[in-house]
Amino acid sequence: MTLTPESVESWTTRLLQASGLSGNHAADAADIFTRATLRGLGHHDLSYLPQRLGWLRDGAVNAKPNIERLTAAPGAEVWEGDGGPGEVLCYHALRRAITLASDCGVGYAGIRHSNHFLAAEPYTQVGAEQGFMIVLWSNTDAGMAFPGQHHRQIGNNPMGWGLGTGHATLSADLCMANSSLGNLNAMAAADTQAPPHWGLGPDGLATTDPRQLLAGAVEPIGGHKGLALALLGEVLTGVLTGGPTLDQIAPGGGLRTHNQMVLAFDLDVFGGISTVEERLISLKARAHHAGHTLRLPGDRSHASAQRARHEGITLPVVLEETLREWSGNLGVEVPEPV
Repeated sequence: MTLTPESVESWTTRLLQASGLSGNHAADAADIFTRATLRGLGHHDLSYLPQRLGWLRDGAVNAKPNIERLTAAPGAEVWEGDGGPGEVLCYHALRRAITLASDCGVGYAGIRHSNHFLAAEPYTQVGAEQGFMIVLWSNTDAGMAFPGQHHRQIGNNPMGWGLGTGHATLSADLCMANSSLGNLNAMAAADTQAPPHWGLGPDGLATTDPRQLLAGAVEPIGGHKGLALALLGEVLTGVLTGGPTLDQIAPGGGLRTHNQMVLAFDLDVFGGISTVEERLISLKARAHHAGHTLRLPGDRSHASAQRARHEGITLPVVLEETLREWSGNLGVEVPEPV
């Protein structure tokens, strides 16, 4: 089934609202799911929606969180998330960081006791469209090993940054491990081999089998350098907010124990949006030339999003069937395909 992005967003909103979210919270989360799906990666997108619906049905995630500001100062705030959906809470932190940056030039908003936030790039896109550079980080339950180890000990702590629109868009979305767990699951399903340096199987030996890496652990990008970045993520998201870190984060999904932070830069302070975007276009042109490459970080997902906005989003058969089943259970109408 192929749907317009607007139909995907509307369907997602109605499913989440039928699962207990308020209208505004459901709309925020649906925006993130739709933007993530437009990237065409096959993971960290709408394919995660059935999991989220199950969490809400079972009460594992709080559908009605009391989002409370704990501390505030010019340019910085810390919030309590009360176990709400990560997409909702991180969107809230994004809005607050943008508001603070509008007043101070730069704004930090951290939120604790959250859940999986899906992916960084959808949030950085929202900020970029409003004239801000966004840096976003989340800590997670253990998803990678310390260098040389073969069992999960620390979150892969994904982060992202982005600014600019159109040809000036520049962004990145990555975790601190050689591969995310979602990517490994996709590789295992496709029977694709992994590079031998990614990590170790449960026997402590290097492996190219993504299933063995899932049973063992992937290592940080760049060894101890990647570990240092993962620890920075723990500090920015958990230590500064007073939220859980490392082994304090619940295994098996980190339910109600993830934390996120958003840092926003108001581009008006740095020469104005048009001036900054001119600089970005120049930077990208010189990077393409110097690197003898036609692709920079973020280019592939941006191109995919442009195609999908024109051609529609085609749902995998299994995902379509699952969402149809959820729709029947929740009394939500299934949209008509394109």
